[in-house]
Amino acid sequence: MKDIFDGKILRNFKGLDGQHFSTGGEEGRYVFSLCVDYFNPLGNKQAGKKKSIGLISMVCLNLPPEMRYKPENMFLFGIIPGPNEPPLACLNHYL
Repeated sequence: MKDIFDGKILRNFKGLDGQHFSTGGEEGRYVFSLCVDYFNPLGNKQAGKKKSIGLISMVCLNLPPEMRYKPENMFLFGIIPGPNEPPLACLNHYL
């Protein structure tokens, strides 16, 4: 498997017309990936203060794989403020 479209779920994802969801003729049909990732704004220190800020980003999976994750093609959807990661149950409030 080299691409997400090689996976069974996306390969078999059909629209109402029975065609693959991403082929919509003149209609734009896009597949996005949503990612939540945390980082320490003070650097990756083993000892010392541990802080965490989260980023929510989106990537259009319809782009060729070599273009998807270039900064100019990524969308910064949101920032989860620190100083600590919120509990998983609270993450939905940010989404």
